[in-house]
Amino acid sequence: MFEEEPFHMNFEYGEDVPKEILKQKIKDVLELTIDDLPFGRTISKEYRNALAKVIYYIMYYNKEQKIATLPMITGGGKSTALINATSYMVNDPVLFKYSGTIILKLTQNDCEETANAINKKSSKEVAYAYHSGKNKNNKPKNQIKKKDLLKYPILVMCHEGYKELSRQNDCDRILKWTDANVSDKYSQYNCYYRKRLIIDEEMSNVQIQPITLQTIMLVENAILNMGNESLFNLYYNFIAEIKKEFIKPYDMKRNSAEFIHLDIKIPEKLDQCIFNKGDRATQEAYLAIVDLIRHGGYIQYSNDINKKCITTYSYININNLLFYTVQLDATAKINCLYDINDDYILVDLPEFKTYNNTYIHIFDKITGSRSTIEKGLNEGLLDSCIKDIKSNAKDDDKILIILNNKDYINLFKKKFYEAETEIGCKTDIPFKIDFTYYGAFTGKNNWATYNKLFLIGIPIYGETTYPILYNANSDVSNFLKLDTTLIPMNGARRYLQKEFEDVRISIIAKELIQGINRIRCRMYKDGDTPEAHVYMINKDKKVDKLIEKAMPNINILYDWELDYEHEYEYKNKEKALTKEEILIKQIMKIQDNMIYRELLETRGMLTDKGIKKSDLRELCGFKARNTLSNAIKSPIFKQFCTDRRIDISNSRTHYIKI
Repeated sequence: MFEEEPFHMNFEYGEDVPKEILKQKIKDVLELTIDDLPFGRTISKEYRNALAKVIYYIMYYNKEQKIATLPMITGGGKSTALINATSYMVNDPVLFKYSGTIILKLTQNDCEETANAINKKSSKEVAYAYHSGKNKNNKPKNQIKKKDLLKYPILVMCHEGYKELSRQNDCDRILKWTDANVSDKYSQYNCYYRKRLIIDEEMSNVQIQPITLQTIMLVENAILNMGNESLFNLYYNFIAEIKKEFIKPYDMKRNSAEFIHLDIKIPEKLDQCIFNKGDRATQEAYLAIVDLIRHGGYIQYSNDINKKCITTYSYININNLLFYTVQLDATAKINCLYDINDDYILVDLPEFKTYNNTYIHIFDKITGSRSTIEKGLNEGLLDSCIKDIKSNAKDDDKILIILNNKDYINLFKKKFYEAETEIGCKTDIPFKIDFTYYGAFTGKNNWATYNKLFLIGIPIYGETTYPILYNANSDVSNFLKLDTTLIPMNGARRYLQKEFEDVRISIIAKELIQGINRIRCRMYKDGDTPEAHVYMINKDKKVDKLIEKAMPNINILYDWELDYEHEYEYKNKEKALTKEEILIKQIMKIQDNMIYRELLETRGMLTDKGIKKSDLRELCGFKARNTLSNAIKSPIFKQFCTDRRIDISNSRTHYIKI
């Protein structure tokens, strides 16, 4: 049927099922799935083959070493196939004992809907929504008794719930199930395994952890409250090594993040005390510090105490060898993290849909970054967007607006709905409109009939996130050598390091594609889409190209005209150096640049005595004498001189020996 042969169903019990029978059961589930799709009987041969391959992997994949990732397009029927495949297996006498499955969804509501759909399709209660939400008795559903949990061959969990079990190495608790209502005498029933793990939508293996001085103080305060001086001393000596990293270096690179790796040990007694006595917030803060020791992190220097930060991460091993793992991710083909991570294999699915009837209209005069959008919303961009939306909307339009900051929604709504004669547009709203933001819509089908989408800004993560994602997913041997410098280039702040830039572009593009596919271009109509229009603020043409690659034949037009001109503050220009930084930079140039040093010697400015302070002041461009003397007295310059072994102990001398 496919390039691959159906796998043997040898789960260490029973005999192998003949391949011909396995093939027929794929066909059975395929027909059930097609019947459930609203456009099912109109689909092409390529579409049928893609669906059949998805069903094949859901039912029969049994490789422990690799996560099979299926890039089935949004709206292509992967959830329908999943429900039909699992409910079919649990009702089939041949496949029943192989039907144990764990399904991972994004939200508790998704879990409930999926479990209910499987139970309805199976005509019996075989699936359980296993999450921290409350049941009818107001108790968390994941606190179900062990013997009751064993009754269900299928568990539906949230991504985060599964990650938590993985962190605690406690996935064994969800592995087994039995074939009957169980009592305390488990041995009298047949025991099977939920070996099949199906991840619906991308599940990141990385959780970004920011460590601030507040994080450190939270743990410190908890230990103070424990009233144990020896324990506090242990912690104090340990944490002092981390605090030292916040000392601002004189050779700090601009537009670049510095990666640090700490060679320090965690005191033995600390774990026990934190987890026995500390509250949840303290425990999470402590675990972030442990992750920093384990993985290292990027340090952000700032004069503002609230902005001093080290960004680290916790790593969750999704490729658990207890399970045969399949991931259903619509944007997998353009997500470069799958290419660099050896834990994944990307399954090739037939292409069966084009986007000739979908149009992306781009306003490319400004970037879609959060800071640009925030400035624009306060200076006329908001008014211009509202005027354009209202002036061009038809009565039967259904419009979705996605913003790149949750906090902007109320501002946009307030301005949109109030009578605004000053911006010259109609105040009545005959069309339908809704609002959401990045991070809140993945996997949701609420807007599947909407015909227009406005993307006000693009999703951009913190600048250290992309290097961390690369680090966690690649097998690079010397991560410290990779350059994190960002420079403004062709409509975006880009990494000089190609690997980081590839991650940045692919992550932004996949998030935008998820947003675009919330409206009716997700639907299938004669091999294409219903007519849909997307309006986007974006200046990064590389992101546009990746969207074009992921959505064949989509129309990308740079024709969205807004009555708005951005007033740039020229943040791209290098921030002015402090007097201390100018002095340090000049001395480093004299010490390290031999051609420059010889030039100063030829001019008689650099002698055996060193360089005159008056000459140094002239080279630095300082007009007043006290500017140089104040810079020399600064703590950061004294540290520089200590490290470079420059003697400045005699403040009265006219020379500095370099």
